[in-house]
Amino acid sequence: MKNLITIFLLSFSLFAHAQSERAQKEAVRTQNSAPRQQIQSSPSREYYQKQDVRSNQRINEGILRNPIRRDLSWNDPYYRRWNQWGAPVFGFDYWMPGFYYDRWGYRNPARIYHYQGGRTDTIKGKPTRISFGIQGSKNMAGAWLTIGNNGYFIADYSQFVQRDESTFYPDLTMDRVIPWRDERLENLNSGNVFYLGLGKKFGRTGIHTMAGFGRERKKYQFFDELYVLSNNGKYSIPVSDQNYIGVKFGILHDFKRVTLKLDYEATRKVVFAGVGINL
Repeated sequence: MKNLITIFLLSFSLFAHAQSERAQKEAVRTQNSAPRQQIQSSPSREYYQKQDVRSNQRINEGILRNPIRRDLSWNDPYYRRWNQWGAPVFGFDYWMPGFYYDRWGYRNPARIYHYQGGRTDTIKGKPTRISFGIQGSKNMAGAWLTIGNNGYFIADYSQFVQRDESTFYPDLTMDRVIPWRDERLENLNSGNVFYLGLGKKFGRTGIHTMAGFGRERKKYQFFDELYVLSNNGKYSIPVSDQNYIGVKFGILHDFKRVTLKLDYEATRKVVFAGVGINL
């Protein structure tokens, strides 16, 4: 008899706790789904009048600062002083754009000077190398760009691509979730980061350092076995939302048309791998 009473009291306690948890979660869901009032204000008539005046001022200033330039024709004596490519005639008739091939087989721009008598000279140019491509890590993806030859400028942008199927409760805190004993799922991250830096090439291999400015939002994710807080049982609460400054160290290697890139973000200890094309 004593055992039956104990089992009855335990069952009643669990049932009461389940009912209490359900009621709490239903209250949280109702509060989260309630529409939030937003105050919207429309610009006044005086605002649009001021904008029209400023626009007219900009147009008038642009006309004064940028007068109309006279286009020169083939028969104009000023045009004959400067040929169609903008080069003055000093000892040669004209020059035309051309190309030459370096030792790696790259096609590079050059100037071809034409003298009287048919003689020509090819002046090799020094084109600026440009590389761009895509990159990624465990849960981030982005793109990168480099400009320069021996010394180069590098920039890259990445953002989180983690899939979020949870219902977010911005006002729900950890101290309210812990008594429910819901299963803890994978943390959710969102945000982006932008990096700028400089590098130095040794042959086809470059080494660079970058500094970045980003924003990271982190959420804890749980599973509600009662399916009250979401239709699929997954819900999340806020943990942190902050800006941060990061540092990256990386290396890249140029092939004939493809560039491989590898970076290590020391701030969050993340490795990025990238591939791109060079021009």
